[in-house]
Amino acid sequence: AEPSGPIDSDFLDRFLSSSLTHEEKRYIGFREQTDRLELIERTMLEVGGTVLACQLACTYGVASNLAGGTHHAHSTMGAGYTILNDLAVAANFLTSPSLCSDPNLSKEGHEFWLEMTQSAGKEE
Repeated sequence: AEPSGPIDSDFLDRFLSSSLTHEEKRYIGFREQTDRLELIERTMLEVGGTVLACQLACTYGVASNLAGGTHHAHSTMGAGYTILNDLAVAANFLTSPSLCSDPNLSKEGHEFWLEMTQSAGKEE
């Protein structure tokens, strides 16, 4: 499964490749820190953690991601110290009923974000 709707693919690609404009970085709030691989990795893990927490809640009844809850970002830009809106991404994943019933799909969603994190900042 891939995110569609909550995150514009062009914005995500530019964030992962450290190609956001100075103005975009300023609006997010992290400025030059937005290009740091540690922040890129943290952001991707945060989103993956929220998706995973939602899927675990479907299985076990309750789960949380203490790093999550960043909700100021828009689909095409970050804002208010929020680069990616993890709550919107998780809601998008959860609109598929199979994600709460098939444990393999929970793994698939988590692996997608892990793969995105590992490729962050690497040139193709």
